Amino acid sequence: MKMSDILARIDARREELGLSENALSLEAGLSRDAIRNWRRRVEKGDQKAGLTVTALAGISRRLGVSETWLLHGTNLSGTAEQRAASISEAYQNLPDELKSQLDSYLQFLEQRVHEHRAAQARKVVEEDYDVEY
Repeated sequence: MKMSDILARIDARREELGLSENALSLEAGLSRDAIRNWRRRVEKGDQKAGLTVTALAGISRRLGVSETWLLHGTNLSGTAEQRAASISEAYQNLPDELKSQLDSYLQFLEQRVHEHRAAQARKVVEEDYDVEY
C-alpha cells in the first residue's frame, strides 16, 4: 500500500463525483487542506503522510467506496474464507500506526457489544422474573 496509489484512487473517484480536494476534505470531516497536505508529504517521501483510520473512513464514506478499495484498489468479494484472507492480508499491510488505531477501535466495539448484551440479558431477567437490578 503506497500513499501515492491511495491518493491516485482518491483523485480518480473525486473527479468522477466532481468534487474539489477541499470540498472532499471538509465533507469527510477533515481539515480543508488535509488531502493537499498528504500529497505534499508524499512528494517529500513520506509514504504514510498522516493518514488515519478515521480519515480513511471519512474519505471512503464520502466517495462511496470501501476502505479496502482506497487502500488496495480492490473490493472484497468471494467466499467468507476468501474475504477473511483478504482482510487479514490488508491488515498485515497496514502501517503500524493504523494497526494500533484499528486495534483500539475494535477493542472499543467489543466492549460496547458486551455492554449491550449484558443490558439485554438484564432486561430479559427483569421482564421474565419481575426482578430489578
